[in-house]
Amino acid sequence: MWLALIWLMVGALGIVLEAALASSIPAYWLPDLSLLATMAAALVLRPMQGLLVACLLGLGADMVSDALVGQHAFMRLFEWLVVYALAGQIEFRRWRRQAVAGFALLLFDALGLFALSWFFLGSFSFVWTELGGWLLRALATGVFAPLVIGLAQLIGRLLSEQKARRELQLRTRRPVL
Repeated sequence: MWLALIWLMVGALGIVLEAALASSIPAYWLPDLSLLATMAAALVLRPMQGLLVACLLGLGADMVSDALVGQHAFMRLFEWLVVYALAGQIEFRRWRRQAVAGFALLLFDALGLFALSWFFLGSFSFVWTELGGWLLRALATGVFAPLVIGLAQLIGRLLSEQKARRELQLRTRRPVL
């Protein structure tokens, strides 16, 4: 439970950081940190905790973007499901696989957001000149994917070590040899 709460706070900080940097840096140079936090949640957290964190991170991304309310939340839930299902089939311990998954997941996210906007708004025009920007953003997301997943795994290890130390304390009424 603590890992889920801590990871939710880290993901929220990532969303705020990304929104703050987007005002001064073009968005296609920034990785999608809520997507990466969702990906890490699928790999590190238990299923119900991961789903809850993914949904809340998606709602946080909806608040700072101009997208429809719930659009990112829906995509984050679907992306969590994809990563969780693939984690049973593919070993995500190597950084190359994590980077490729981050790259592919951002392209999938972009197409999904486009499809949802087209579905709810009717005519939503796709601008072909922005395709290069999406590829750059997918590349930046792929580069940062191993770092974010590594951070989530490190936090999980630190919390499990503290819990193990706490559980190993023996309190007896008589002296033990």
